[in-house]
Amino acid sequence: MPKSKINIIVVDDNQAFLQSVGFLLMKNNNYTIIKMEANGEQVLKNKNLNKTDIILMDIEMPKLDGIETTKRLLKNISTIKIIALTNHFEKAYTPKLINAGFMGCIYKKNTFDQIDDAIQAVMKGYLYFPEESFC
Repeated sequence: MPKSKINIIVVDDNQAFLQSVGFLLMKNNNYTIIKMEANGEQVLKNKNLNKTDIILMDIEMPKLDGIETTKRLLKNISTIKIIALTNHFEKAYTPKLINAGFMGCIYKKNTFDQIDDAIQAVMKGYLYFPEESFC
């Protein structure tokens, strides 16, 4: 039986970053991009959430940030796995992300090097956070 593809939604208000992550994911035959959204409000309205395996979520966005969006999503669909995308390198963010329900975090500057490892780890049920983000 062939391995099924991992269904992904990418959420980021930076259009150029969103498009580059989308392009990177489309090159990998293991992934299907369900949707690319610009903010948390849009992803909460997405009709394909029940088909989603992973959401790659910016934590700072207008209208509704990634932390609050993650809390709301997991209240309704607890099976979705969410990985934070961020430019914030502060150690204080890690506990906040874990408490919100994120299973992983990728610094945006490392996205292209770490995205596959992060997705694979989180899909197996592991947490994926950069070593330097822990106190």
